[in-house]
Amino acid sequence: MSLTAGRRVPPAPLPDPPEAPPPRRRGARQPSLRGRATLALTAVAVVLTTALAVGVWVFATRYLLYQRENVTLGQAVANASVVSRGLPAEGLSPEQLLSQLPRETGSVSLLVDGGEWSTTSLRIGREELPEALRTAVGAGTPSRQRIAVDGEPYLAVGVPLAGLDDAYFEVFPLRELDSTFRVLGVVLTLSVLAVAPVSAAVGWWVTRSALRPLDRVSAAAAAIAAGDLGARIDPHGDPSLAPIAGSFNATAAALEQRVRADARFASDVSHELRSPLTTMLNAAALVAAHADDLPPDGREALALLRSEVGDFERLVADLLEISRADAGNTDLVLEDVRPAALARQALARRAAAGGAAVDLTVRGDAADAVVRADKRRLERVLRNLIDNADGHGGGLAAVTVERSGPWVCLVVDDDGPGVPETERAVVFERFARGSRSTRASSAGSGLGLALVSRHVQLMGGTVAVTDAPGGGARFVVRLPVAPRDGGAAVRRAALALAAGLGLAGCGVGAQSEPEEVRIPGPASPETGAPGDAAGTGLRVWFVRGSRLEAAERPVDRPGIDAALDALAAGPTRGEVVDGLRTALSPQSLTPDRPVSADAVVVVGVSREFTEVAGGNQLLATAQVVFTVTEVPGVEAVRITTDGSPIEVPTDDGLTAEPVGREDYASVATPVSPPLPSAPSPPPGDPTTAPPAAPSTPGRRRLR
Repeated sequence: MSLTAGRRVPPAPLPDPPEAPPPRRRGARQPSLRGRATLALTAVAVVLTTALAVGVWVFATRYLLYQRENVTLGQAVANASVVSRGLPAEGLSPEQLLSQLPRETGSVSLLVDGGEWSTTSLRIGREELPEALRTAVGAGTPSRQRIAVDGEPYLAVGVPLAGLDDAYFEVFPLRELDSTFRVLGVVLTLSVLAVAPVSAAVGWWVTRSALRPLDRVSAAAAAIAAGDLGARIDPHGDPSLAPIAGSFNATAAALEQRVRADARFASDVSHELRSPLTTMLNAAALVAAHADDLPPDGREALALLRSEVGDFERLVADLLEISRADAGNTDLVLEDVRPAALARQALARRAAAGGAAVDLTVRGDAADAVVRADKRRLERVLRNLIDNADGHGGGLAAVTVERSGPWVCLVVDDDGPGVPETERAVVFERFARGSRSTRASSAGSGLGLALVSRHVQLMGGTVAVTDAPGGGARFVVRLPVAPRDGGAAVRRAALALAAGLGLAGCGVGAQSEPEEVRIPGPASPETGAPGDAAGTGLRVWFVRGSRLEAAERPVDRPGIDAALDALAAGPTRGEVVDGLRTALSPQSLTPDRPVSADAVVVVGVSREFTEVAGGNQLLATAQVVFTVTEVPGVEAVRITTDGSPIEVPTDDGLTAEPVGREDYASVATPVSPPLPSAPSPPPGDPTTAPPAAPSTPGRRRLR
């Protein structure tokens, strides 16, 4: 115990808590927890909405494009079949044949016949078709390819005509589909853009009540930081806040006791040591003023005294600094600091003071790395580590700055004997000294590394000691890289928004290469001609739009019963997806289907058939007529109900007479070459119909 003027100085009373405002963190302003939560919610909502929008875009566009491609393929194949049957007919030029084909508005038909090209448009011809598509179709592979003509999207479908060495192409406009894609893209983009402000508003409103308990915690912590050590958290019956409040209140009580004890310790140290230290410094200065009058031994003693008093002054300063840190009076001022630049400045000051030159090593991208730290404390950390290497570690060997993931590492190597593993856990404690000769015998208070550990912890980092590769000790200080204030989340949200915005300009793009397609079979002059029902294939007629279209059906024994059964079954699911439908209902046809001797088939229908309205009844009748006349020897159909003929609609009006294909030219394919006469059936063959006979007088024959 130190004495002043022969008496002990009584300890000072405990000071009142200061009323100063809490210390403020300088530098870039950090967003609040509520702001970060809102930002995170907004970023997640934007990313998820963008992913959903992109998924909807991909699925919808692919589905619509798939539907369009299937419809156009069916139309092109049907027209190719008509062309293949019409080419051998005499007196019909390719141009006339193409002009009679049923086409949708804006589509163009092209035909290559013996190397000569024919087209129905002056705008689209051979040169507008990609060479790869022409080559693929010319080689016998049905193909399609999306192309652009004068900036507008089209779909070109090519079908080789088997047996003719020719090919049929049809180019379909995709303007409506392109507009649909663009409208869909704009709608999805606006949805993504609307999500950002809406999710931000919702997140801000939701987090207000969710973070209210944290506001109470923050208020209590701010009160303690302002000096009100008696501040506590009242959970207000909130079960989720009760555990936090209990832990916080217990911590606050322990902190209050520790702070008051440390405050008493600091007061005692300042009163007990400051006065004698000041007296010794003044006395030494007074004696130093008359140092020339002293003998050599006296001057040597004075120098030793001043050195020891200086060490004592530094010891007291270190003790007071640690005491203030323990008491919570950290005065931490955080700012953006570049460790590489700070280390370079520290080495420059050491060299200016006469120290040996040591090069700084900066690895990777550590030169631009930034940490949030108290610059004064980080300078003190570097100075203490360098002084420790010079005074206790045999000299400074190297200083390195490197980046390791989210950390920046400051590495200080010395040339000493190193620190044993058993002492590395305690080397950062107060008044700790190493057991090896250099560290144990060197001068020092043992507080330098303790201050290093304390300062690094206050800045959110860690410090450790290991063996240097070249021998000696290596001290490694790790500090977290400065956060970018949610920049990563903002960048992800911005990328998501950019992806969403990209949908607004997406339409139907052109293809660089043709795409091979599969069709039921190559079109040929013989395939599918009316009256050719031999083998296992039968054509059944359904409706596409306002016209009839044939579909192939495999049957064991082609005949009238098989034809009507296939017609009553309707189109397949794939054909329905492709756009085919039927105007008939399964109950419309009755089992009574006799065949007359004059090639007129009597088909019985139910009352439901007569109740079909308008154009659908004409289409339903045409379906029956075209399907039944596919059977060899059948040229006309009489429709009956309960055995009595009924009037059915035709292109010329209602009639109760037998009807044939020529009565429904408005819904049928306009081009149909003359049919060969049906072959005579073998004698006694029960599976074939009787040979054709002259039609009823006054009725047109089927052609």
